[in-house]
Amino acid sequence: MIMRFIKRLLIATLVISPLLTNASLAGAENLQQSWDIALKHNPMILASAKQVEAAQIGIEGAKTQRMPSVTGNVGYTWFDNPQVSIAGAAQMQVSEKRMYSFGANMSLPIYTGGYISSSVKNAEVGLRIAENDKESLVNTIKLRVAESYINILRTRRLMIVAGTRLNSLRSHHKNVEQLLEQGMVAKSDLLSVQASLADAKQSLLQAKNANELARSQYNYLLGRDLVHKVVLEDLDHTEISGSLASFIKQAQQNRTELIKIQNQKQSLVANIDMVRSAIKPNIAFNTGYKYQENSYTKYEGQWSATIGVQWKLFDGGQSGKKKSELLRHKSALDDQENDLKNRITLEVRSAWLKMNETKLRIAVVEEAVSQSEESLRNIKAKYAAGMSTHSEVLDAEALRELSSSNYYNARYDAALARIELKHAVGAL
Repeated sequence: MIMRFIKRLLIATLVISPLLTNASLAGAENLQQSWDIALKHNPMILASAKQVEAAQIGIEGAKTQRMPSVTGNVGYTWFDNPQVSIAGAAQMQVSEKRMYSFGANMSLPIYTGGYISSSVKNAEVGLRIAENDKESLVNTIKLRVAESYINILRTRRLMIVAGTRLNSLRSHHKNVEQLLEQGMVAKSDLLSVQASLADAKQSLLQAKNANELARSQYNYLLGRDLVHKVVLEDLDHTEISGSLASFIKQAQQNRTELIKIQNQKQSLVANIDMVRSAIKPNIAFNTGYKYQENSYTKYEGQWSATIGVQWKLFDGGQSGKKKSELLRHKSALDDQENDLKNRITLEVRSAWLKMNETKLRIAVVEEAVSQSEESLRNIKAKYAAGMSTHSEVLDAEALRELSSSNYYNARYDAALARIELKHAVGAL
């Protein structure tokens, strides 16, 4: 009964200790706050937002093609000889030797064969593609931040595990010294525990370095100084429920990569329409005013208005080849879409299997932690009574460290698997 109580207490301590740690961390960041900071300051996100703004301006630019265009001109002309008109044997000067001129012209497209409307549609699709790219980048950045966040928590717990082993070995080292002074153990026991102490110190140094590297990576993703102080809350370890089929269906509907391919197809359709418009008639209205200084003419300034039709009757097959090229690109997108669907299905399946695997691992290692703690206590007691060997104590210490490390790795692997599954289904 007592041992069962101790076992439950150990498991509860491992589960609750991160929560107790959070309570003592004033101003600690949670994962959502980390995402908010990263999305606000990450250079790639800022660049992507500017791409969206550029695409919005592109739509307005495409729409301006419907507006009239106005051009102006001004000039001053010199002739080496004045222009003359010859009528029979008589010559008559018809222009000044030096003169200036100016004018203005307005052109308004009436019909462009669908070119302008297709151009606007293509620009609108371009905006959606830019938004798809931004959303995809946001999901990728959030995944990377979550990975770094979890890595900090993981290495922090492993650092504590390494420190616990070191403290336990130091305590054991004192006991061995006392037993050696009493002549109850051999000197080899002392040498062995000293070697184990050196190994434990090295493990703790490696754990601290791994934690420091994780913090630097985290700060980099959040656009902060690499040595910025990092204090994090532990994660909510609530499990995700759902079938694999439902997750795959959700991913096929939500993943921005698939939505982007659909938009790329629409862009190609708009480009094909633009190519077709090149062989259709174009109708435009032109009006303008021109003034030319010339005292030999009755009217120096003139207004004009024209409705003109321009029709490219033959372009050497250029538009046909361009259309075929765009259709090939569209066919290539179909193949890419099929491959992407399979790849997304694989990502979802992998994350789902990993999540289920970690559930089983946690159940196994929870039992192993309590067993290793109990084993270490028993072996230490036997060693003090001269009923166990020194190597058994060191083996028990190593086993406890391994089981504790396995426990925290399993818990944070489970947390990461849930994040990866959300990312795979497009719901991060």
